[in-house]
Amino acid sequence: GSKDRTPAQTVTLLGQPRWIAGRTRQFDSVSLVGREKDMLVVAVTVHEGLTHLVRRLMDVAGYTVKRLVRTSHGPYELGDLKPGELREVPFLDRVSV
Repeated sequence: GSKDRTPAQTVTLLGQPRWIAGRTRQFDSVSLVGREKDMLVVAVTVHEGLTHLVRRLMDVAGYTVKRLVRTSHGPYELGDLKPGELREVPFLDRVSV
């Protein structure tokens, strides 16, 4: 099972393409951040917004997501923005995106 894998094996496994919603999908990048209790903490990057893509990719690889934190959306870093909170994007930033 997933508990028998080394952290390096986990990162390699999570980087492999998986068949989801009619085609192959995969993380753009996967890196090990560390450990918390009995969990591995990984950072992943995706470029498409398929519903629950991160959870689905983790599930088909045999892992359960305990906590998911979005740190950016497109070119914007979320920083300390709280759920439901809004921040205006300056007009020049919107034009260049």
